[in-house]
Amino acid sequence: MDNIKAGTLESLELFVDRLDLIVRTQEATRKSRLNAGLLFIPEGITEVSQDPEDSRYGLPCIVIGGYTIYGEKELLEQVRLVDFHREDDPKLQEVADRTRDQIKELTEFIQTW
Repeated sequence: MDNIKAGTLESLELFVDRLDLIVRTQEATRKSRLNAGLLFIPEGITEVSQDPEDSRYGLPCIVIGGYTIYGEKELLEQVRLVDFHREDDPKLQEVADRTRDQIKELTEFIQTW
């Protein structure tokens, strides 16, 4: 019986370590994508402000990606935001869910001792 308990606890430890690694990988991926994008601003734009509430009287502007951009209408039409955001890997999420289920099953088994 001691061998079964030791093996079960070892398996539980491995599953917890795997889940911890998956969670840390997902968090690191999310952090690395914060503010990820490319804002193309053509030459001739007069001013850019990070305050979306900022307004300059009489100047044409657009708000894109949290920036207020001022300039001629033709130039404003050329402004582009390329967003690099992507969703979490569904396969990695499946592994995390399966690992949580395995941890739950082992925990329930341990409680029967």
